[in-house]
Amino acid sequence: MKNYINYVILKDKKLIFEYYYGEIYLNDFIDIHERKSNDKDFNANYNLLIDFRDAEIHLSKKDVLDLVQFHKNSPKLYGSRYAAHITKTPEQVVAGTMFDILNNELPIKIKVFSTLVASLDWVGLSIEDKNIIESYIDQFKKAV
Repeated sequence: MKNYINYVILKDKKLIFEYYYGEIYLNDFIDIHERKSNDKDFNANYNLLIDFRDAEIHLSKKDVLDLVQFHKNSPKLYGSRYAAHITKTPEQVVAGTMFDILNNELPIKIKVFSTLVASLDWVGLSIEDKNIIESYIDQFKKAV
């Protein structure tokens, strides 16, 4: 199964929206974080809205620890922010929860949600912003 990962930085919302599709492994997370941090509009203090609903996440506990260490060793990624993980399977929930538990040294607060609407307030968005995010989801799905 092929995978697809993309993001958009919404500077006016101080938000980074990420979309994941297909089978996702540790190296995929590292690749997107490197790509994102090199974006001219990247700000490590922007909140994160991450849509995992179309992804199969393959992370072991060691992978999650490696990902936390990668963040600790990447000053460009080290920011104080909120992250909403939108999930639909137990495996996706476990990955997000495990990262949250193991990242206690990083200044990021993660919460797992089952719908886009439920996640909006956590990352500083209003219900009116739902259409903006949904348009990016549609755009990313067309690129798969």
